[in-house]
Amino acid sequence: MVAIDGEYHPKCLAALYNRVRQHETSIRHEKSDTETNNVSHGIAFAELISFLEECRDDPELASVFTLAELVQMYSNRLQELGVALSSKISSTRLKERLLDVFPDLQVYNEGRNVKLIFNEDTGAAIRKACEYDSDDDAVHLAKATQIIRRDIFKTQQSFNGTFSPNCQEKSVPATLYTLIDLILEGPNIKKQSRAERVTKASSLAISQLLIFNSVKRSGGRSTAAVSRHNRERECPLPIYLALKIHGETRKRSLVDAFFDIGLCISYDRLFSISTDIANSVCSRFEEDGVVCPLQNGEITSLQLLLWTT
Repeated sequence: MVAIDGEYHPKCLAALYNRVRQHETSIRHEKSDTETNNVSHGIAFAELISFLEECRDDPELASVFTLAELVQMYSNRLQELGVALSSKISSTRLKERLLDVFPDLQVYNEGRNVKLIFNEDTGAAIRKACEYDSDDDAVHLAKATQIIRRDIFKTQQSFNGTFSPNCQEKSVPATLYTLIDLILEGPNIKKQSRAERVTKASSLAISQLLIFNSVKRSGGRSTAAVSRHNRERECPLPIYLALKIHGETRKRSLVDAFFDIGLCISYDRLFSISTDIANSVCSRFEEDGVVCPLQNGEITSLQLLLWTT
């Protein structure tokens, strides 16, 4: 270049220097990103190993791990650490790394599913699988039934003519409400406020109907016999439904139809409640000395009830 008197143009020389500088900067960034990703992979893998060791140290747990679940846990943790995964994590590679750390980890293939289990847990897992019996479920159901029925028959209340605040909550044992709520929504500690309100109303309604239709002893009656309801366990819901239906329709047949399927009190019981309320209003009018206009020379209990309601 010197012999032929060659020389750079200033702009070309500056452009060359800029290209070299950009290339060196990109190399440093790639190296930094690679080191960061390697650290993140190491952290995620260390936490996965810690999880397996905790499961292994639990004497009451025969841990059987699914490789796909471990890969998913590993991938989720990498994403939480800020690693952008351009491709799917190799399950085979992760399995080999786990086997290097845990030589006593055994691999069992079930079609596409790969199971991992420690040697000392193999016998416990087999024994646990052999000991499973549907009779255990029946025993647990029987015990739960005894607990719930014991609390149901301890609850006593009677309708006194008014629905007090929180009367529905007070009429339902906590054990029964908890069981119904778990059946409807499952065990979930994090509930949204709106969903909790809806679940509470439905759980209370179902719990009250269970209490209303519960009997201590069947007494040998056939299933076709009319169910007898204890007045000491009349929850607010069956009474309110009967009052609401009769107030809107004035049809005895509709009240009895709902009574036959265990949703509300009978029409006779409804009429008895109405009479008791009317008599109590009459007594109050007499005690207070209130004068009301007469109809045909007298005030009937039913007329007085209609006026006051």
